[in-house]
Amino acid sequence: MNLPSIARLLALACLGLSVVSGAHAARLYGNSYVRVGVPDLAQAQDFFRQVLDCRLIGPDASNGVASILLSCDEDSVVELFRQDESAAASSQPLQFIVADVEHADGWLRRAGVAGVGSPHVLASGPLAGRTVIDFASPWGLPLRLLGRGSAGAGGAALATAGGN
Repeated sequence: MNLPSIARLLALACLGLSVVSGAHAARLYGNSYVRVGVPDLAQAQDFFRQVLDCRLIGPDASNGVASILLSCDEDSVVELFRQDESAAASSQPLQFIVADVEHADGWLRRAGVAGVGSPHVLASGPLAGRTVIDFASPWGLPLRLLGRGSAGAGGAALATAGGN
């Protein structure tokens, strides 16, 4: 095998690894961008990276910045900014789409995320029939993981607003 062939194989292997690693990231439901106020930027950065598999695309929180950008899947961006703890928390959960809710349930539990509910099927509303898991961030932000397909649909694609 000559050098150009080896280089092509290495490039394909690297491309394959990047596609596989990105396949596990949670993706925002209904938006491609959301701005979230958090009391501790470094803690929030760690949570979004380690639990939701988002990757840092903006400045690192340890550099004393006021906000950071994270990419969650290919076209979902979360901006985290410092906000006083006394600011009113959202009652609506920040929703992310995942490929496999049952697998995500196990992942959350192994990651030590407190307050993880059991996977359940929504009975009403625009997402009726979708399997979901409700949980909260360490600072109390309500979060929800949505299955891609409806219950019993075997992973059928989830039609979402904004092309997600």
